[in-house]
Amino acid sequence: MTPREILAQCRELKLSECRQVNDEYAEVVIFSQDWAQWQGILENLLGPAVKPAGRKPEAVHEALANPRGGVKKDQILFNKKFEDRGIVALLWPWQDQIKITLKIFPE
Repeated sequence: MTPREILAQCRELKLSECRQVNDEYAEVVIFSQDWAQWQGILENLLGPAVKPAGRKPEAVHEALANPRGGVKKDQILFNKKFEDRGIVALLWPWQDQIKITLKIFPE
């Protein structure tokens, strides 16, 4: 599964901004009001978050996230291993509580 394929599953949801989408990396800005729908799709594809919001990241989470900016306590990290590679999805809520940056990339 590629970042582009994951976002294709979310095509019905509105984006605030599409920064980059290809087979190796995706970065989009989504609306917080749609988080429940995004969460359902991401959990269906990647399983439950390995680092939910509100939990301090462990070393393994930091190692996964560091190539794309890291992960903090208020952020969310999904990770799933597929046959050919692993996929990481990071969600960074904005301070305005209106938007969330979503980054998807191979492990």
